Amino acid sequence: MLLSYLIKKILRLFSSAVLFWSVAFCLFIIIRYYALGAEEGIDNAAVPIGDWLRIGVIFGSIIGVFYTIIEFIFDNYLSKHMPLWLVLIQKSFIYLGVLIWSTSKVFAFMETELHLNYLHQGDWWQTSKI
Repeated sequence: MLLSYLIKKILRLFSSAVLFWSVAFCLFIIIRYYALGAEEGIDNAAVPIGDWLRIGVIFGSIIGVFYTIIEFIFDNYLSKHMPLWLVLIQKSFIYLGVLIWSTSKVFAFMETELHLNYLHQGDWWQTSKI
């Protein structure tokens, strides 16, 4: 009974986190791609928005999976035995590490899939409109 409860809980957390982060990244990509508001558009018209949205779903899924695992472990096992300030500090560092790691992995995947070469261009960060 307890195992089925924990499985249902983690699946509920997993589905909501993956959905939330995927939608968040896709909305960000749509805003950047079409230059809505004061944001500048992406200066790479050769890449269709569907490819960018696929990257957003992949990135959102990775973030959602790792954040769900971290939340589940902290909520069920660690946070009951530690003071709140320590839980907040540890989760902040873990979230930051996961964000940096997943960004580097998705960025490498994006360069491969979309045939971009940002890392090897000398001054792409100065001339890019992204």
